[in-house]
Amino acid sequence: MLKPPKPGAGTVPSDITPSSLRPQAGAPDGNAAYADLHFGLADQYKAHLHSTGKPGAPDLPAAIDAQPQPLQTFENPHGLAHNTPVELRYADAQRIVAETPVYLAAQDAARLTPASATEDGVRYDKHRKTYVDTARGTVMVRKNSAGQYQQVFAATRDVPTVLFERIAGTRLWRHKPPGNQPADEATDASQTLGESLLSAHPGPLNLRFGLWRDWARSVRPALGQHIEIDGHFYPIVRQDVNAHSLLVYLENPLFSPALYDAFEYMLRDHPSLQPRYALMNNNQWTVLDSVVPFEMPITQYIARTFKSLADRSVSALARAMFNQASRSEIITGTGLALLNRVLHYWTHRQLHKAPQGQLADPLLMLRRPRAITGSRPLPSTPDYGLSRLDFDPARFAQHWNRFASQPSTARLQQLFSEVLADEGYVIEHAAPEDTRGDVRFHRDGIDQVFALRVYPVNAFDDAGPVPTEGERMRTRDGVSDTVWLRGGVQVDALGQTTLFVVRES
Repeated sequence: MLKPPKPGAGTVPSDITPSSLRPQAGAPDGNAAYADLHFGLADQYKAHLHSTGKPGAPDLPAAIDAQPQPLQTFENPHGLAHNTPVELRYADAQRIVAETPVYLAAQDAARLTPASATEDGVRYDKHRKTYVDTARGTVMVRKNSAGQYQQVFAATRDVPTVLFERIAGTRLWRHKPPGNQPADEATDASQTLGESLLSAHPGPLNLRFGLWRDWARSVRPALGQHIEIDGHFYPIVRQDVNAHSLLVYLENPLFSPALYDAFEYMLRDHPSLQPRYALMNNNQWTVLDSVVPFEMPITQYIARTFKSLADRSVSALARAMFNQASRSEIITGTGLALLNRVLHYWTHRQLHKAPQGQLADPLLMLRRPRAITGSRPLPSTPDYGLSRLDFDPARFAQHWNRFASQPSTARLQQLFSEVLADEGYVIEHAAPEDTRGDVRFHRDGIDQVFALRVYPVNAFDDAGPVPTEGERMRTRDGVSDTVWLRGGVQVDALGQTTLFVVRES
């Protein structure tokens, strides 16, 4: 027998003239339109096969091995040029400038009807021309034949198509990039978080007594990135800043975010050293004094959200999230924004939409098993996912004791169903005791559906066959592919029993 573990419309303004429109400060030129592209292939790869070695125990997949993987290095393949022809750089710069919104001068925007006078925030001048407010300023728009709002000018109709869309639930609008631009998970998170913060703090002020004021430099730094506020220069956490950036992180001169261990230690013992939000509001950078990006260490966010996880999985998940956010072991400003979005979603799911990508849920971060073939596989990017997740039976003792009193494969499936339900997943199908099926479940707000099949508790049980390729392609309401998982019970070298979950495909 298995032993239980220990335990309102306003006045009509005067006319707005074309001279009121000002080009966006900082718009890129031909020299800044392109950055060198660095390509690389991983030149190291290692896969470990692991077996319990116990009679009757099933062989576990390679993903069970939690040994650290060697760092992957990258080099530029021969024949790939770093530079782009001057003509292409200039053409691209012209396109970027054309797609950059043009904003009203602040004094002219102040003469429009207030945004609060309409439900969608649309403002008017005395000729009933329409305007909308964005985080960077106010733009003149009209509704085109497709029903979209696009930028217009009073003096000409020959203008590029620059579209705007309203931020759901607010009267604030945002520039809508062209549809052919590639989506970037971290950059999108930074923009979304910036918009959310601006909606929650519509009038952030740069207070004269803010502690961050002491972080200023009177002379423009020769190295690193910085923003200018009231004639002073403030270093920021490294990130790509462009004409559309809404959010950056001010860097404390006593702490420069880089690796996970130092960052987690700072949040635990010296949280006042963490970076601060700086938002682009009315074409100037403003700092939020009333809110900090991280209210607690990353591990504490995880432990409070996923209460059944074993301590080692809490730590492993925190490190994997930190590295995955920037796809690097060194964090960036956009990486911090993605982390913040994910943690806000986890702690207030009813208020926030699930972010896209693996970070939305720990089970999505599990690595796929690595196939062993005649040639070494070369991942195009480093994999910062998790090899496994472990759940500590001491944290769900009632469920565990019921299973341990009479263990069986069917009861193990039921145990996983109970633990997953406690963690907020919706159980779609819990395999009954007289079947060899899998536990199917999902989390509201996330597209993927999960299917968990358990390893047999003893050699006489049968957990069923490995899913076929056709089964793997099954969808729930046509939304997404099923994520196939395997789960089981394992006792480690120290005698600690855990429920583990690995990814099967």
